[in-house]
Amino acid sequence: MQAIDYKHRNEDGSVGRIPDSLTTVFHTAAGREVRDGGGVTPDITVKQDKLPNILFYLVNDNLIFNYATEYCLKHPTIPAPKDFKITDADYADFKAMVQKADFKYDQQTEKILKNLKEMAEFEGYLTDASDEFKALEKKLSHNLERDLDHFSKDIKEMIAVEIIKRYYYQRGSIIQQLKDDKDLKEAVGILTAPEKYKKCSVSRRLSRMKGKKENKKHHHNLYLRRCVKMHTFIILRTKPRLSQAGALLLPKDSVSLGIRISL
Repeated sequence: MQAIDYKHRNEDGSVGRIPDSLTTVFHTAAGREVRDGGGVTPDITVKQDKLPNILFYLVNDNLIFNYATEYCLKHPTIPAPKDFKITDADYADFKAMVQKADFKYDQQTEKILKNLKEMAEFEGYLTDASDEFKALEKKLSHNLERDLDHFSKDIKEMIAVEIIKRYYYQRGSIIQQLKDDKDLKEAVGILTAPEKYKKCSVSRRLSRMKGKKENKKHHHNLYLRRCVKMHTFIILRTKPRLSQAGALLLPKDSVSLGIRISL
C-alpha cells in the first residue's frame, strides 16, 4: 500500500498519508515491525540540522563557487580530504569578498515581522504593542557581519566541499561531507558496540518469543547462528539537510555503505 495518497489530493493540492489503522503489519526476520506504505522504521532516529537561509543565497549568487575558484588558483595543492579544513584566515578572506560583492539576501524574519505588524495595525493592536514591535525590529535587524559569524560552521563546511571537489572530485566531496555526519557517527557507535548492536537487531525477535514453551536462550542462540549464515547487511544513507531551497545547497551525492556483520 502506498503511504502517501497522490491520487486523492486536498483542495490546496497537498497530499495526505494513509493512517496506520488502515495499513497491514509485517515482521522482518529480526522481528522488526514493518507497515506497508511506510517502509522500515529505524530503531534510532537522528535529528537533522537545518541549514541557515543565508547559505542558500551565498550558493545561489555563486559567491562560494567564485571563492573556491580563486582559492584553487592560489593553492596548487591541498591536504587530503580527511585533513583539509577552512582556516580562520581563509574564512576572513571569504567574508571580505562577500562584503565587496555588495551581497544582499532575504531575511524571512523581517518579512514575517512586517506582515505581523500590518495585521496588528489592521486589528487595532499596533498602538498598544508599538514598543514591543520596535524592540523586535531592533533585535531582528539585518546584520550581514553577525550572520556570517553566527553561521560560520555551516558556511565553512560548504566552502570546504566546493574546494575539495576541485582537487579530489566526487570521492573527496563525499569524504568531506561524512566528517561530521551524525547518521554515520551514530551507526559506527552501534556497530562498534556489540551489545548495543545485538539489542537493536535481536530484541524485537526475542520479544515475539515470549509466551512460548521453548527455552528463550535456545532461540536466541539459534537466531544468532542464522544471522551468521544469512549475513546481516546494514545500509547507511546520509540524507541531505534541506532548507527553503535545499536542492541548490548540497550536491546530489548519495552514499551507501554495505557493512557485513558476523555475530
